[in-house]
Amino acid sequence: SLLLKGGTHPLLFRDGSLSISNLGAAFSKWKVQLLNSSLIVDGTVKQGEMNLSTSGSIDLKNIHPLLQLPFFPDSIRKQADEVHDLAGGAEVRLTWSGRMEQGFNAIREGEISLKGISLRHQKLPLPLSQVEGRILFSPQQIQWNRLRGRLEESTFILSGLFPRSPIGPGETGDGNLRRLSLHFTSNFLDLDALFPKKEEASPAPFEKIGEWLSLWTIEGKIEVEKGKFRNFNFKNFKCEMKRVDGKLTIQPLELKAFQGDLWGETWIQPGEKGIRFEIKPRLSHMEAPSLLRILLKK
Repeated sequence: SLLLKGGTHPLLFRDGSLSISNLGAAFSKWKVQLLNSSLIVDGTVKQGEMNLSTSGSIDLKNIHPLLQLPFFPDSIRKQADEVHDLAGGAEVRLTWSGRMEQGFNAIREGEISLKGISLRHQKLPLPLSQVEGRILFSPQQIQWNRLRGRLEESTFILSGLFPRSPIGPGETGDGNLRRLSLHFTSNFLDLDALFPKKEEASPAPFEKIGEWLSLWTIEGKIEVEKGKFRNFNFKNFKCEMKRVDGKLTIQPLELKAFQGDLWGETWIQPGEKGIRFEIKPRLSHMEAPSLLRILLKK
């Protein structure tokens, strides 16, 4: 057993072997336990290069003491420090290959199964809770398989693919774009909480959107049963996105509000400065006074 400085519970080394030299360390079926967490480690960490396989179950509430182990680099500890109030469990089976400073980016393949996860992240406006699902890793992509959870009152189910290989210098054209595939569904989506109103309105970052569209192509669907945004309540929102002739097309785009229907289509593409876009909306049987109040903000 080993009680790390600042720790409250000792690490228990249950089985396996650890070899250390001036080049690094080698692990052979090295089983480490901390409270309800148990991890088996195989492989080497030598001269800053990781070649490891890890498997086991982790109680995320006590993850920080585990990250103090010598085979976790400072970059992983730094990424973990951005997460607060972490709780829940995870089953992991991962292979790591790469430089220590790559942190979680050194994961080559495997999967993480999440069970009842809750957390607050510095880059998210709301805390996540009740997160379940699987994250699959391969050298080419990261896949979310029916990842479900809550953002306060909002619910979501997310499936998708995220590419891992970056675009090389000078690579342009649709064939070299990074492709993001997703399917997002929600029973209720509170956009006011996700995008809180600021006291001073800032101009829309069209240049950043244009730059992003020049590097990425999106394919996917979004379906929301009920939602709200700036006192605008809607239901049965549906849209489908894909890239056609250099444009991100959203078709169909439809929702119900004010006792009527809105449907149509739109496209967006990067321009010389910012973006170019076209919207073709159609309205049917909507209550005129309610619609005008939203449009005129009165």
